[in-house]
Amino acid sequence: MESAVKLFSEEGFHGVTAVDICREAGAATGSFYHYFQNKEDLFLAAAIAYMEKAASFQKELISRFLNHPETEFTLFLESTLESHMLNPGFLRELMKMSLENENVGALVNRENEKIIRFIQGFLKTYYPEVKAQRIRRIAWMLYHSCEGVIHQYVLERPAIKKEAFLEDLKELYAAYLGSPSQNP
Repeated sequence: MESAVKLFSEEGFHGVTAVDICREAGAATGSFYHYFQNKEDLFLAAAIAYMEKAASFQKELISRFLNHPETEFTLFLESTLESHMLNPGFLRELMKMSLENENVGALVNRENEKIIRFIQGFLKTYYPEVKAQRIRRIAWMLYHSCEGVIHQYVLERPAIKKEAFLEDLKELYAAYLGSPSQNP
């Protein structure tokens, strides 16, 4: 798995073969097909492992500050950035493959939906003034705008310090959301 992630990150899904992965891992090609039907199956397994690691990283950080509305969304932004920085090369390939491959796209969409539900819960708890019919739409927009900006930051590596980037991102969302309710 580590060899596959390394090669997918460096060469892209289409740039490597099962033979390349086995050579990198020091394993026989036959053993590859004992565990995986094809390279797509291995990529899906690697994507699942990557997303589980990112999600557990996010949950760990966020769980430390539950019921603290002033820090909860800020930690969501910080943990999202940190999880995207785990392996930018693999993240790039995962995003590319989510557009090319129906199975990878479905996997990414399921993970996105979990995060959107988290944001919906945050909004329901701390922004009771948001009308129920708008919560789903607002959660979707917050998540995808956050993801888009963070993806670009991680993949482009602009000359913006991480702390300044996060501060500006926090201010952007605070300006949109306003102050959270202190009495959920």
